[in-house]
Amino acid sequence: MEKMPELATQITSLQDEIAANKEMIEKLSTEEICPQCGKKVNPGSKFCIYCGAALEAPAEQPEEKAEVKVCKACGKPLEEGVVFCTNCGTKIEDDKTTEEN
Repeated sequence: MEKMPELATQITSLQDEIAANKEMIEKLSTEEICPQCGKKVNPGSKFCIYCGAALEAPAEQPEEKAEVKVCKACGKPLEEGVVFCTNCGTKIEDDKTTEEN
C-alpha cells in the first residue's frame, strides 16, 4: 500500500508532461521556418528578419492566374476542392460559370 501515493505522484507528473508536450506540439505546428536560413519567423511575416528572404510566394504571373485559384478575401492560393480558405476562413464560392480572365 505504500506504493499507491508514489504511483499517484508519478501519474500526475506524467500527465503534466503530456500536457506540456501537447502545448509544444501546438506551438511548433503554427511556427513558420525561413526556407533560406532555416530560422523561426513570426507567422504572417513576408520577409525573414535574419536573412531578408521573401517568405510568401512571389506575385502571380498572368499565365498562372488561370491555373491557381486564390481566395477572394485574402489572396492566398487555395487547394483543389476546398470549401473554406485555410488562411482566413472565408467560404469559397464556386465560380466555374464566371470567367473574368
